Amino acid sequence: MTDNNINNSNKQEGKPLFACPKCGSNEILVVNRGDAIRYYVEELKCTCDSAQPYAVRRICQETYYWRQLGELNEHHCVDEMWLDELDGDWDDSFIVDEHRPCEKCAQAAGDDPVFFRTEEFGTYITGVLPLDLHCGGCKRPLEFGWEHPNCRGRTYPVECRDFDPKKLHPDPRFKRRWKKRGWLPPAISENGPEAVDSADSAAEVQE
Repeated sequence: MTDNNINNSNKQEGKPLFACPKCGSNEILVVNRGDAIRYYVEELKCTCDSAQPYAVRRICQETYYWRQLGELNEHHCVDEMWLDELDGDWDDSFIVDEHRPCEKCAQAAGDDPVFFRTEEFGTYITGVLPLDLHCGGCKRPLEFGWEHPNCRGRTYPVECRDFDPKKLHPDPRFKRRWKKRGWLPPAISENGPEAVDSADSAAEVQE
């Protein structure tokens, strides 16, 4: 589908591209989720006269669950994504490595030792979940397809005015639905892997 075709199909006066039958909103929210990890160093002070720089030194790993939000425009693209902090702060910390040069102070610290973070390094994106579309008003998940195979190109919600399944490819989560409706080309219907239909179980976006 070319840009000219898209622009022409969206120029019907007075008709929004999308109108939610539940809340009436014309906005489509794009949600991108994933997680990241980073490492940090923390130390327990050595308080005896052993002259050690620290009693215990740990390298730890923690995880951050991030979410980006954006709005689908009239050309079925996202102009800008912004980071949303709803999913919380860095969490799920655990020890990767530990060095204990002063066992005496380590034992004396008891069951609840006070560690001081001395360094942070290496933030890495470790996982990105499939893209989700939601109504911008009531936040219900929307079924959609892609302009090109393998989840590439523009995204087209089924409820959009210019949706045409003959020109699109289903998101893998909705392939079973499309097959039941007869929307899949024969090559995809016969050879493509079945995908779990997860539209009804998708987590809704909180305001």
